Amino acid sequence: MVSFTFFVTVLLLAQHAACRLGPTSGSQQQSIQEDSGIASTPDLDHIISGQFLLHLADDVVDAAAAGEVLVSEVQAAMEAAAPSVSNGVVTAAAHQASAFKVLRTLGSAAAAEPAAGVAAAAAAAAASGPAAAGAAAAPRTRSLLVSAPDSAIEFMKASSVVKAVVKDRVVASQQTACVERSYLQKGITATPLPSFKWAGCMTPRSKLIWRASACSGGKISYIEIRSVDRVTNAPIMNNRVPCVLSLAGSGSLGATFVRQRFGACGQAPSLARTLPTRICSATGGNTGAGGSSGTTNPNSGGTGSTGATTGNPGTPPTTTMDGGPSGFTQARVPLTSGDQIPSGVGRIEGGSAAAVFSIAGVPADRQVVVGVVDSGIDDTHPDLNVIGGSSWVIPSAKVAGDVADADVDKYGHGTHVAGIVAAKNNGAGVVGIAPGLPLYSLKVLDAQGVGALSDAMAAVEWAASADGKAKANIRVINLSLAAYIAPTDPDYQATMDLVCASFKAASDAGIVVIAAAGNYASDTRGYLPASCPTVIAVTSMDPASNTPSSFSNFMPADAAAADKNRVIAAPGNGILSTISYAREASGYRELSGTSMASPHVAGVAATCFLSGACPTSGVAGIDQLTTLQAAAKERLAQSADYGFAGDASSTANGKFYGSLLWAKF
Repeated sequence: MVSFTFFVTVLLLAQHAACRLGPTSGSQQQSIQEDSGIASTPDLDHIISGQFLLHLADDVVDAAAAGEVLVSEVQAAMEAAAPSVSNGVVTAAAHQASAFKVLRTLGSAAAAEPAAGVAAAAAAAAASGPAAAGAAAAPRTRSLLVSAPDSAIEFMKASSVVKAVVKDRVVASQQTACVERSYLQKGITATPLPSFKWAGCMTPRSKLIWRASACSGGKISYIEIRSVDRVTNAPIMNNRVPCVLSLAGSGSLGATFVRQRFGACGQAPSLARTLPTRICSATGGNTGAGGSSGTTNPNSGGTGSTGATTGNPGTPPTTTMDGGPSGFTQARVPLTSGDQIPSGVGRIEGGSAAAVFSIAGVPADRQVVVGVVDSGIDDTHPDLNVIGGSSWVIPSAKVAGDVADADVDKYGHGTHVAGIVAAKNNGAGVVGIAPGLPLYSLKVLDAQGVGALSDAMAAVEWAASADGKAKANIRVINLSLAAYIAPTDPDYQATMDLVCASFKAASDAGIVVIAAAGNYASDTRGYLPASCPTVIAVTSMDPASNTPSSFSNFMPADAAAADKNRVIAAPGNGILSTISYAREASGYRELSGTSMASPHVAGVAATCFLSGACPTSGVAGIDQLTTLQAAAKERLAQSADYGFAGDASSTANGKFYGSLLWAKF
């Protein structure tokens, strides 16, 4: 069995370099790898050096022409401001001027015109619908992605064709960390929050290492912290005593002290949230996640599991073999022997041994393709129906064999997401929400699971463009990734306006855009694209404990109604799905994260189109969320046990996670 580990250092900053144009282009980043034995998400609160997004002035019609004018203006201004040339030697500032260049245009002809009737639909929705914040027709935002030295910023801002200048940002997958069992005793390095204090033991040359032990259900509990020299690993001494803090010796310091520094079983310390919380499990099974857990390899045969869950959701509405629930006409078929119902699919009643969704016989006008904006999809996987792909990423130079091809997934994450949406009912592995549904790979993450926010924007804009519609006909887009900008950042609003315009263009074109809320146990606002007004933000719940996932971001309970209306919850802990053969020889793996919750919503959105419950024209993508939210509330009204502790009906601790998704259609 191949060991499956993403060797990524916690909180290590990912730097990015140049970007090429169009599909098969992207942003190159230096390695953030280290043999730490953990799989984690890098810190998102940083920029891509030398790369900027320029919001063009409202009166700009031709972004490409404006780019040519801008290059000429900025280069001339930089050269004029440079010190005079001496003895024929051009100064460094003059060289910097020549480095300023336009890499890509965004928001011009790239996006298709809004779907017919979008403005009318938005008006009809009024302020009560989730689209109230942004679905109404508006002038298209035009922007440029440029490569430039920091010395060019003020010259760009001074141009008459530029409205705002913001920095491009790192975007990363949103799966949670796991750790190889052998590293529990070796220790795991992480950078704590600045509020972590340890007198005499926190020095400029020190690093902190946490040791852990296994606890219940494949989870881990932290038991010791050591401060060591970051170069030699020798213990940091305080009054000639090694700096070691143990869980056993900290009980007298109070529950808050322990929670902040050691967390609990399956919960990271609150002052070091990026630490992993689970042991990277053996292939298959759903250890500690409820559902089908007795099979270590989904290809080992046997009868299908119904994915039984905790929480006793009660008896679902009757679903016949020749018609979907609530009168919708899409058929259900039996689960093929040898397939499994993953715990997430079972928890939202997306399938059982007797009945799983079937895409057979769907009329042409209701056909759906789901676009997966991610690390690629392994199109050799027999459980997936991959019909094509486009790539914007530059392969990582630090991962052997990484390539830009959209049908290659060295990281494994995109293939896992794809299986949650649409793994086939073929007797070999697992089933997704909409088994066999066509998938299109939109590759923006490299073999380390990181990329550029500008590439994600470009991919979504392309899907909404005439070219994208002709080649792919994508109606649902899943983004199990996130970038971050603090709401206190001076560029926050400018960044939000510019970035969210790309996702609004897709929604206006009728595409449902769905994104992971983030895995930082914090306010979702500031995480992009989940913070955008026309994007569905997906939080995560744990099917085993029937509570919000400890890692999941949330919307504050006192947030504006328009923000909370965009939030919906789905299972995200211990989700078994397909994975690329480059990462796991068996082709299946259990992962956790809002990355895993989001594709459940994408799959249900697809079935909403396929069943006829969601119209395929005349409605903005975000407006389809009204149907999904109504279904979730309908199911909870039928059985109070369907929900989970802390959902929209039982919000606690000021954290709003939304209602639990229901696979009604």
